[in-house]
Amino acid sequence: MGNPQCRWVRDRLPLLASDDLRGLDRRRIERHLIGCPQCCEHQTTLGEALEVLRTVAATSPARPDAPSLWPALARQIRESRRPAPVRTFPFCFAWPRFNLGPALGLGMGLLATIGVSLGVRNQITAAQARITANERPLATMVAASRTRVVEPSDSKSQYELPKPVEPPLVETPPQLNYDLDHGRPMPPDLRDTKSTY
Repeated sequence: MGNPQCRWVRDRLPLLASDDLRGLDRRRIERHLIGCPQCCEHQTTLGEALEVLRTVAATSPARPDAPSLWPALARQIRESRRPAPVRTFPFCFAWPRFNLGPALGLGMGLLATIGVSLGVRNQITAAQARITANERPLATMVAASRTRVVEPSDSKSQYELPKPVEPPLVETPPQLNYDLDHGRPMPPDLRDTKSTY
């Protein structure tokens, strides 16, 4: 069936089965049917289906003495064309027939939008409150440090800067000089060493 030639033939097989195909196309399809068993089987199935349809068409669907369906159909047509009954009391209030689905959907959408906007507004207000709460301690600390009163005391050590810590002295090993001619280390020069005591 994947063959394009088979597809072309199968599209025209109903015409061949009903004997409505003539000329060059008919000869081309008949030549293809000789070499293709799948298309030949499809043609046989179509022929059997047409034979069943011809047999059914030859028999009458209803008996000749069966009652006619027309009176019942005519009555249904007349009843469908009748005007709607008129109300005897025109002053009575009648509920209008509206489709409430769209209005209900719009109302629910409006309520959802209001709910979401209120929730977002509450979140924004809470965030602003947190921001202002975080700014207050910093402002009060800065203001307090500017207005700080220092009381004089007897000891001056409060106002002295701490002395810097000096790193501990680490004795570095003497650098070895290499004798380039012989490739071995030379003893250190005593003038280069510094006393650490």
